[in-house]
Amino acid sequence: RDLVRSRGLGDVYKRQGIDTQNAINYSLTHNQQLVTVHGKGLQRVRLYTINGLLINEQAATHLDEVNLSLAHLVPGVYIVQVMANNQVHTHRLFKR
Repeated sequence: RDLVRSRGLGDVYKRQGIDTQNAINYSLTHNQQLVTVHGKGLQRVRLYTINGLLINEQAATHLDEVNLSLAHLVPGVYIVQVMANNQVHTHRLFKR
């Protein structure tokens, strides 16, 4: 507790070996029609079926936001892959 209060969270992360310089900072939101990924350092967003079939992808050229349509998809579970700052993160998406 004293370390967090006296030096701040950045110091705690550095001491634990967490790279705060290249941390991914984005938000992923969706409704039943659209997936939106917003944040700095975005490179590409991909949408897959639960079986791994690529459905849609969009490169984030100079934009801080990527939108993928869900309108044509049947209800089910999908995988959203976000590439940002040379790191890849996956998210599960449920469409009703």
